[in-house]
Amino acid sequence: MLGDDRYGELFPKENKESWLTWSRYRESMFEYLKGSQMSDGSWNGGYVGAVFGTSVSLTILQLEKNTLPIYHR
Repeated sequence: MLGDDRYGELFPKENKESWLTWSRYRESMFEYLKGSQMSDGSWNGGYVGAVFGTSVSLTILQLEKNTLPIYHR
């Protein structure tokens, strides 16, 4: 929701290199998800199980497109 610029509005004294931006998060998280996906297309959810892990991973991947109704205003 903050995109790449609004973090600076919330924390104007922060150094721009340390801002929490969508593009920085997306790059690292999507790479992590890509590397941790199982051969059957699911994600391991650790102690909570594959169904939960896959659900959360797919939700994260949908954030960029705003396709989930819960994110619409």
